[in-house]
Amino acid sequence: MSEKETRFRAPVSYTFRRKSPFNQLLAHMGKVRECIDLLGDGLLKYYKGDYKNFSKLSRKVSEIEHEADLIKGNIRNHLPSSLFMPVDKGKFLWALREQDAILDHAENLVNMLDMRHTKIPEELQALFIDHAKLVMKTVEAMEDAVENIKDLLETSFVKR
Repeated sequence: MSEKETRFRAPVSYTFRRKSPFNQLLAHMGKVRECIDLLGDGLLKYYKGDYKNFSKLSRKVSEIEHEADLIKGNIRNHLPSSLFMPVDKGKFLWALREQDAILDHAENLVNMLDMRHTKIPEELQALFIDHAKLVMKTVEAMEDAVENIKDLLETSFVKR
């Protein structure tokens, strides 16, 4: 090949070398975790009657949810065809949808609580706090599961 001649075709391997959508799924899950952790801490303040700071939290949760929606849109727009996916595309999108539902419910909750400042009876506060902590632990476990799936899929295709 002469010096002036330029190659325009990419090697065939570039066709199959796409970024894993699991990295973005994990980034989306990170936003879910960030939101739920923030919400859990905010609910403790809300139960104590600190409504002013809860309004700030409501705006922050909406920002995080918007950032997660951008990640979700990017995932959907750049998802490889099911032929090149190591898992069923429908199941992958189901996992993304479930993560997004958590964010949507969190955003709806903070907006509703911010619009109507309701005094929670003291006998119910402990139950609500326990429930919030359980949700935070569940989301933490879900994030660990997504990370483990990502790691498993990455290591399962390593050449030996």
